[in-house]
Amino acid sequence: DWIRTQTGILCDLYHFDLDSLSNPLNSGQEWDGIVSPKAGIVFGPWNETEFYLNGGFGFHSNDARGVTISVDPVTGAPLEQIPGLVRTRGSEFGVRSQILPALTSTAALWYLHSDSELVYVGDAGNIEAGGASERYGFEWSNYWRPESWLTIDTELAITEGRFLDTGEEIENAVPVSFSGGITAGGEFGPFASLRARYFSPRPLNGDGSVKSQDSFQLNSRFGYRTRSNLEIALEVINLLDAEDNDIEYFYESRLPGEPLAGIEDRHVHPYEPRQVRLSVTKRW
Repeated sequence: DWIRTQTGILCDLYHFDLDSLSNPLNSGQEWDGIVSPKAGIVFGPWNETEFYLNGGFGFHSNDARGVTISVDPVTGAPLEQIPGLVRTRGSEFGVRSQILPALTSTAALWYLHSDSELVYVGDAGNIEAGGASERYGFEWSNYWRPESWLTIDTELAITEGRFLDTGEEIENAVPVSFSGGITAGGEFGPFASLRARYFSPRPLNGDGSVKSQDSFQLNSRFGYRTRSNLEIALEVINLLDAEDNDIEYFYESRLPGEPLAGIEDRHVHPYEPRQVRLSVTKRW
């Protein structure tokens, strides 16, 4: 009664079907499949606390253009096709506790190995298959419901990620991220929520010499639900009108009149300015 196990096998089958408008040689169809066994074991609970260990295999899919490609769209040089599905291996050890009333808290250490990391190529505006990588980190989440109408939640993640062949950092892998919020209201009547999201500075190149800015955003939502399943809500996105960047990349680009070699610099997409949205929803 103090130990239980879970096992499973996930089977995935993908079909890639691509019609290239720029070069018919890059059109094609491919099938790819993968089998991913998984297992977990849970110890406890003791004093409303249990420990768990999970491990298994997974995958991520690659860009379909790389799966069927034959020649470079620009130069016409032959290119090697990439696999459609890439193997990943992961494990996690954690503790989950409800020892404090109305509070569920979970802390976990995890590790993830990928046979190939997806890399963004800014000049081409797409992604390509890179080398093998490993990521590991710590996650801590809390869900507190002090009253039936009030919920407070927080999630913190600390992560390290590197390529195994070069030892370089994974570009745009966020070292520290946080999300949290307060939600008030019941099934009917008035409701309100306030949510925050934070990303720490992250490496934009392999040696970490160029980093992004950190970013913080606060969003709010409040409204009213009737017993006839009608909901009216007002949502404010980017409540503080922050001018942080939503996306940042660092790569070489060239504008008309600049040197032919191009210039390495940051390429950013800023936050949208403060927005107010009104919605009316009817459910049957």
